[in-house]
Amino acid sequence: MNSRIVFFLLKLKNAALYKKEVVTIDFKQDYLPILKLLYDEGYIQTFLVIKSENGKKNIIKIYLRYIYNFFALSNLKLLSKQSCVKTITYKQISFNIYDIRKTFFITTNKGLKTQIGCKMNKLGGSLFFMC
Repeated sequence: MNSRIVFFLLKLKNAALYKKEVVTIDFKQDYLPILKLLYDEGYIQTFLVIKSENGKKNIIKIYLRYIYNFFALSNLKLLSKQSCVKTITYKQISFNIYDIRKTFFITTNKGLKTQIGCKMNKLGGSLFFMC
């Protein structure tokens, strides 16, 4: 788990708690798979990669989803720390995750997936965060 990704997720959560609709961050290649999954699961409206004219500093503009006066990312919670990584097997995903209102994001050897993606591909991994 990279601390840069943790700071990115905390920045998204803080922006949601302060009721901001748009978040701009510096571009990092590591953020794109997370943003694609958040977009596919409906937690953000869209994201744009804006390239600068001189090519030195690209930024990502993220539009947060707003549902019934409540931001979708405001209850984001990190589940693993660098010092204590929580792993989960395919059987544990199949039987122990009951709450369908929450989405668990799991890092696997095939990349970052949700619990539904892990069930479909019969994968286990380490719990990363949940929304």
